[in-house]
Amino acid sequence: GLVSGVFLSFSFPDRPGLQLELNYIQRGARVQGTATSEDVAVRRLNYIETSVLGRFQLYQPDTVAPTPHAAHGLSVLVGPTFGIQTHSNFEAELRSNRTDYGLVIGTNYRIGLDGRIVKSLVLDIRYRVGVARIEEQAAVIVGGDGFDPNREGTFRNQGIVVTTGFEF
Repeated sequence: GLVSGVFLSFSFPDRPGLQLELNYIQRGARVQGTATSEDVAVRRLNYIETSVLGRFQLYQPDTVAPTPHAAHGLSVLVGPTFGIQTHSNFEAELRSNRTDYGLVIGTNYRIGLDGRIVKSLVLDIRYRVGVARIEEQAAVIVGGDGFDPNREGTFRNQGIVVTTGFEF
């Protein structure tokens, strides 16, 4: 799915930084049918999500260099995330929790730009694992024949998110 949002970054001398984020994120699953059914179901869940991430600088070039490359840097991001579900394409079938929370770990790389307004281009890759259960009835999610309707299961959001953006 798509991700869009904003972040606010705080840097502290000789300490890890802090990054606050507010994002709209589309998640989902493509569920293959069972041995008796070849149906494919696409399930979508969209969220407004906020994250509070610690930013640990791994690489930072010499800051006194007079080039725009002084803004380059590689960081590790880690922290909790909390989301509120805004849309589901199968809401009537669910006994789903409308909130989601989890843990994010990833890296970002900043490429310094020689602009007065745009400070850098940010490339980001992260893995997010959900802690909250988003659904308790596996047969409803999968929706295929051959499932015991009383069978309980646990579904959690997880995935890899790759983004790019500008830092002002």
